[in-house]
Amino acid sequence: MQAYLTSEEFQLEISEEIANSKDFKAPLIYTLDSTIEFYSNQLGLDFTYEIYNLNQFKKAKLPKSIKSMLDKSIQTGDPCITNKSNSDSEYYKNFLLHYYENLDGKFVTVLSSYQTEFDTFDKSLIKILHNVIYDYYLQYNYIYDVTLTMVKNEEISYNK
Repeated sequence: MQAYLTSEEFQLEISEEIANSKDFKAPLIYTLDSTIEFYSNQLGLDFTYEIYNLNQFKKAKLPKSIKSMLDKSIQTGDPCITNKSNSDSEYYKNFLLHYYENLDGKFVTVLSSYQTEFDTFDKSLIKILHNVIYDYYLQYNYIYDVTLTMVKNEEISYNK
C-alpha cells in the first residue's frame, strides 16, 4: 500500500481528484475509499470512516470516549486508537481518530470497525495518507497558481 501511495500513478490519480474538486477532502475520500478496498481485498479487514470539520465533530453523536481522544490527537499531532475490550462483542466498535489542520481548516478523520482492531501500523498509515495527500494538494495548487499567473502575464503582454 505504501509503495502505491508514492507511485507516479497514484500522484496522477490524486492530482485529477484535486483538479476536479479544488479541495483537500475529495482526494482524501478517494484515498480512504482505495484503502478500504485494499484492506478488504488483501487483508480481509473492513472499516468505515467519517471526515468532520472541527465543529461537525464536536456536534456529532459519538461516544464521549471518542470525543475525548481529540485533545490527545491535537496535543501530540498523532492519531489515537481505542479498541473495544471484548473483541467478540458485536455491539461496540473500534476507533481510530486523527486530527489535522491545513489551509482548508481543522478536520477530524474517524475510522471505525466492529471487527478490525486498529494498531500502530494503522496509526502510521492514516497519518502518512493525510500528509502525502496534502503534499500533493499543495504541489498541485502551487503549479496551478504559477501557471495561472504565467497565462495572465502572457495575456497582458499580448494585449499591449
